[in-house]
Amino acid sequence: MNPVQKADRIQRRRAILIILIASLGGFAVISLFVYYESAIHLWVVDHYEQLLGNLLMVYFVLQLLFLPVIVLAVYLMRLAKRIIKAERNPPPGYATVRDMFVLEGRRAVVQGKIMWGIAWLLLFSSLALPLYIVYVFDKLINVT
Repeated sequence: MNPVQKADRIQRRRAILIILIASLGGFAVISLFVYYESAIHLWVVDHYEQLLGNLLMVYFVLQLLFLPVIVLAVYLMRLAKRIIKAERNPPPGYATVRDMFVLEGRRAVVQGKIMWGIAWLLLFSSLALPLYIVYVFDKLINVT
């Protein structure tokens, strides 16, 4: 039977606070977008030629929307690297928000490598999707 690492109450409260703040921030951004949707649409229609001239700027603005996913991917990469190096999940000195079975050896390394792959998929998709949106935007504007 694997040993159990007990949860850290301080980390649990911290995680809940981070989730609440991030949720409120996301709600605020979505609400603002919905409120100003018609104004944004009119602005894009009126300035589409300027936007076509600055597709790189459009890409970076879209990239801001994917910034939380990029941060998550980097966090998962760092965590996976620590798991693989220590051959233990959760890594030594890592506080958990719930009680966890400790995996050691090959099982921990496999789990770390899976996490590493997922992190790369997240990072690639968060960089490629805005690029694809810009590409489609360019094609739609050039067709008409």
